[in-house]
Amino acid sequence: MKLYKKLDLSGSSCAGPIGELSGVYEEMRTGEAVEVILGDESTRKDLLAWAMRKGAQVVEESREGNRIRVVLVKG
Repeated sequence: MKLYKKLDLSGSSCAGPIGELSGVYEEMRTGEAVEVILGDESTRKDLLAWAMRKGAQVVEESREGNRIRVVLVKG
């Protein structure tokens, strides 16, 4: 798994993080990963639903305080 990019989206919510991730995801090749840092649970749920629709695989998920780290691999 090659890490394509790290995105710290913990300062935004609603559609902002998904929009930014979508742009990066389109640039990625199949099998590449993106690490995303989120700041709240509702954005995490939105991201996981988006990933399912896109066929992305969640390979890691962890929490540190209020920050949620998710690693997605493009399918």
